[in-house]
Amino acid sequence: MATLVAFVVGYVTIGWLLKYLRTRSYLPFVVYRVALGSLVLILLATGVLDSAVSA
Repeated sequence: MATLVAFVVGYVTIGWLLKYLRTRSYLPFVVYRVALGSLVLILLATGVLDSAVSA
């Protein structure tokens, strides 16, 4: 049942997203990604985040 619900929600969401992108700009997404990427780079450079993966 969960797989069916996930499929339906994903299908509806992707349909909505495609319609949304046909009528609007990518600019908010680009700004969000650049801001998040810059924040991660700053946190890595200052040592707040550790880039090493411990397994």
